[in-house]
Amino acid sequence: MNLGEFNVKETKTEPEPQTDNLVGFGGWLIVFAIGMAYNLYRCANILYKHYLLVGTEEYLSIINPNSEYYISLWKPFITLEIAGNIIAILFIVAMAILCLRMSRFFKHASIAYVSFMLVLIVVEFFLMITLNDYYQDPIYYPEEIITPVVQAIIYASVWIPYMIVSKRVKNTFIR
Repeated sequence: MNLGEFNVKETKTEPEPQTDNLVGFGGWLIVFAIGMAYNLYRCANILYKHYLLVGTEEYLSIINPNSEYYISLWKPFITLEIAGNIIAILFIVAMAILCLRMSRFFKHASIAYVSFMLVLIVVEFFLMITLNDYYQDPIYYPEEIITPVVQAIIYASVWIPYMIVSKRVKNTFIR
């Protein structure tokens, strides 16, 4: 058989471009997951403390309009904290499920969660400042209430851009 008749061309194959192996749960996503685990614990702890508070004489005295200790802002403040922490826990559980499924919605849920927490903390900050106005001596000290706001701003300014531009997030959460 004469091979010249088949006109066989040798072609050089280009090596495939190397990826950065930025796929899967690793890198900075581990740090984000540790933060979510900590937030789950923190929110559950806050809910437990409110569970212990609700129904006590102290709680009833600050939410009862007939009480001398009544301040109209306490009930909405405590209700907001309880509801906000329940929503945060539900967010974290949903994000864990989306993460395990490697869902493309994980990125959006993470951004929504971080944004929600930032708004919640800022609203609580202003409520705390307003509550301080009802008392001669502050019940919340400035350094005590500004710290969570600063932390939430830093947290959001790190993780929202990370979720938007991260190659690992884009390559991992695709289902």
